[in-house]
Amino acid sequence: MTERDFTETRLCIATNNYLRGIVKGGRNPIRAQVPFPGLVCTHVANERENAAETVRAHLMGVMPGVYDWLFWWPGRNHGIIELKVKSSLSSNQKNFLAHWQECGFTHHGVAYKVSEVRDTLKSWGLQCRNEACIEAAPSKAAQQKMWEEMQSP
Repeated sequence: MTERDFTETRLCIATNNYLRGIVKGGRNPIRAQVPFPGLVCTHVANERENAAETVRAHLMGVMPGVYDWLFWWPGRNHGIIELKVKSSLSSNQKNFLAHWQECGFTHHGVAYKVSEVRDTLKSWGLQCRNEACIEAAPSKAAQQKMWEEMQSP
């Protein structure tokens, strides 16, 4: 059995921590300055473990391809950001983006790092009060590869 790589999950958690002003999670989180005061955001958990969960989610109204993060801020503004680790947008995500744009919404982005989420929000005109991002830890496979590269002559 191969070990699952939860790199995108780690990226999502690191993004959440940054957006909520959390430096260290766990039982006693350490709080920092929230980077974008007034910003309301949520992660859309759109991954399913099996076909039965996919059918149930569809029946409940879950739309395939919805981006990972939805944002709202003062002035009736809203945006979406999809988090990616290696891949590009799926066909469902491309379809969702097309619908998003057909509705006249202009703020959207794809981010591979927490700092790219921050920079995307800044490009939309939001004022950032905390630039310091803690990036997601690399996968175990990536850590192993870095270790092996350090050991080779």
